[in-house]
Amino acid sequence: MRRRVSAGIALLALALAALGSAGAQRVDLADQVVSSRAGLRIVRTVPAKVKAHAAAPSRVLSVAMVSRTQGYALAQSPTIGASGSWLLATEDGGVRWNVRAALPGSAAGIQFVDGRDGFAWTPTSLLTSVDGGRRWRAVYHHSIAHAAFVSAQDGIATSQSGALMLTQDGGRTWRYALANTGLYFSSVSALPGPRYYAIGFVQNGKSGSGTSLYVSTDGGATWTALFSGIASRGLHPAYLAYIRHVMQGYQPSYPSFGQGGTVTFTTPSDGWMTLFDGGFLSTLVARTTDGGRTWTYAWGNGGCAMGCNAMGGGLYPAAYLGAQDVWRFDFQSIDRSTDGGVTFQKGGAVPLGLPASNAVRALQFVTPQIGIAGATDGILRTTNGGRAWTRVWPQGPGPLSRISMTASGYGLAVASGQPDLLWRTQDGGRSWQLLRGFSYKSTASPPQYFPPAQISGFWAFSGGQALVYAGGSLYGSRDEGKTWRKLPLRLPPVPTYGSETLLFSSPQVGWDQVFGMNAAYLYRTSDGGRSWTLSTRSLQAGPTQCAPVGAAEGWCLNGRKSPKLLPSEWKVTLLYTADGGKRFTPAGSLPMRESVLSISFSSPSTGVLAGSRDLLLTRDYGRTFTDVHFSLGQYGFLNQVEEPAPGRLYVLTDGGRLFYSSDGGGRWRQLR
Repeated sequence: MRRRVSAGIALLALALAALGSAGAQRVDLADQVVSSRAGLRIVRTVPAKVKAHAAAPSRVLSVAMVSRTQGYALAQSPTIGASGSWLLATEDGGVRWNVRAALPGSAAGIQFVDGRDGFAWTPTSLLTSVDGGRRWRAVYHHSIAHAAFVSAQDGIATSQSGALMLTQDGGRTWRYALANTGLYFSSVSALPGPRYYAIGFVQNGKSGSGTSLYVSTDGGATWTALFSGIASRGLHPAYLAYIRHVMQGYQPSYPSFGQGGTVTFTTPSDGWMTLFDGGFLSTLVARTTDGGRTWTYAWGNGGCAMGCNAMGGGLYPAAYLGAQDVWRFDFQSIDRSTDGGVTFQKGGAVPLGLPASNAVRALQFVTPQIGIAGATDGILRTTNGGRAWTRVWPQGPGPLSRISMTASGYGLAVASGQPDLLWRTQDGGRSWQLLRGFSYKSTASPPQYFPPAQISGFWAFSGGQALVYAGGSLYGSRDEGKTWRKLPLRLPPVPTYGSETLLFSSPQVGWDQVFGMNAAYLYRTSDGGRSWTLSTRSLQAGPTQCAPVGAAEGWCLNGRKSPKLLPSEWKVTLLYTADGGKRFTPAGSLPMRESVLSISFSSPSTGVLAGSRDLLLTRDYGRTFTDVHFSLGQYGFLNQVEEPAPGRLYVLTDGGRLFYSSDGGGRWRQLR
């Protein structure tokens, strides 16, 4: 029985039209490249009956803690294209979170002024709740882009068109403010009083005034301009400091920061501001301690906007507490300053997936020690000022990225956003437990900003055995992952600019696909990776995906670009070997377009090929195939298929949803 994890090779989706009859001629690959003109023989097409449900929310967009114990968060589904938002609530300072209610539409933000009264805004309406988010009703049926409330009645907001608006009745009615300035307002902040702040800019560069900041100390009745443009007396010193620190005098021209920004005041004296310049892809962060009359430079970047997080710029998001404490997301960690942003101390690595500049979407500290972060894959919490973070929601692995299953129901998985954690199931994928006995952490020094996924491959076998390939080392377990030991491993050489993919059918037997610039090689081991033998060096240097089965048998999909096909198409041949890859028999070919492809065989005669929408099942060594067509709609595309036993199929989608069929692909139910 064969278990496999692909290294994420971008391959191709099945295009099943015009597939002819199979051809079968044994070819010695030591002499020539395998080529077959005959298409795979499709004898039956079956529409898959899929019972799917909406994915659980995991992408957290905003956090709203109203006290040390009580708070809320806004989450959305991780599925691309899916709509719908959920309100999460905590009553114990963020240790535990539960879904409080579903919100209509795709909410963009939330705010609670106390434990009962809350607001949520969408591109089409404003929603209010008076019972802690359990029930919501729309009170305003127009666009809201950003809002800030000081009570259940008083608030300020910007519309999708950049208008500045004020309400005194909980959002039911609004009146415009500063309409004669001609500014597009991008951000607001509010303090009790009410005291309002609004930042705006002139769209399309029609004015040289640049970004402007206004304050109202009487609830919006009158407004005062704190600055207008980078030449303003209160802002210009911060701008000059930015030029010295970031641009260093090398540019013939400099950013003017005329595309608005964000503003946050924590007290009437203390505030923070982020200014943007789209033309230079630059950002400037400044702070004030005198109510906004003068500003000092805090930090900034130039030439890559928010992407500068990848270079250590650490610009977004940031959290402010009082006059001196500030935290910022720095691509892999959340760093802290206790001197108003002058210096920062490196925080502990946040348990995210592949590092990304926008992986953390929201950040709030309720005390100098306790903080909550909203990330693309859940909620993180710290109790020591950011030196260490723990993922507290959702419980479980979240959306899965790869799986390896056995016929008994034992299996392993890695989740999106957690490449160094391994999860185990003992009930066929219905529930998963974190394997705390295995943990691989990168120890690169200095830290790499773009590290590879730590767990590169893993395989679950019958009898509770398992292998994990991580960080260039092979680890083995004989007790379903409770304990692990490092195994001797000596891999074949990889050409310059090449790559490799490990595949194991048992703890002893495995293949290593090695890819070079113009060729693909297949190596085989029968002693658990201690030694390897070259099986063939004549696979075509195109998309290749293999599946070893048992001691010597196996299958490969291998192809090359054909000038007769469309620019995005390849011609891929399905190959069978009975001697560990020394000789292959082509079972047929099929055209394929760019997508992810997966192949799995539970026995030498029985297996499945997966494209973006289709499964091709064979039960007779590839002589005939059944096409099982999926219609997943917004639930994504097929990403991986596993057949641990004949007729028992697992499918994982690109959105992390896991489906299972026990009847050979006719009926499916969603496990996650």
